[in-house]
Amino acid sequence: MALKNIFNRIKRQNEQTELSNDTLITLSQIESGCLFVEDRDKTLMIIICSGEEASNLKNSEKLSLKMELIEKLEFPTIAACTSIHTKNKSSYNYEYYFNVEASEELELVENLSNQNNIEILLYDDAIVHSILLGLSEDDRSLLTSMHEQAKQMFDKS
Repeated sequence: MALKNIFNRIKRQNEQTELSNDTLITLSQIESGCLFVEDRDKTLMIIICSGEEASNLKNSEKLSLKMELIEKLEFPTIAACTSIHTKNKSSYNYEYYFNVEASEELELVENLSNQNNIEILLYDDAIVHSILLGLSEDDRSLLTSMHEQAKQMFDKS
């Protein structure tokens, strides 16, 4: 099992993630925070950070999610609060709002619910590091539930 994880990580590092021009433009407009994007039918999390934060995040070991469906008529969303815990017991929190009215955003949530891991790219004018963290069964179940609720809400409109 350990060799499989090492092989998968080496294999993934050799596959250079190329960000689309739209993603690069969006990243250039964000000073800090996170963004979720699709890459090869998987959802990636990009964290915009620099210096010390990136160094600390390289030692990440656990991710936890809290999600809530926000049913506002003007902007129905799935609020995702992500906590990333590092080996030195630091915790970094990020918020992202998936737009329920956008099929691309719902697809990101659906992809996440089907993934065992999430790749996190640390970004500071370029990708500086990539981390692969596991999604717990509870996190995946929560993602599935949020996706289903959002689809039902959108179908009612």
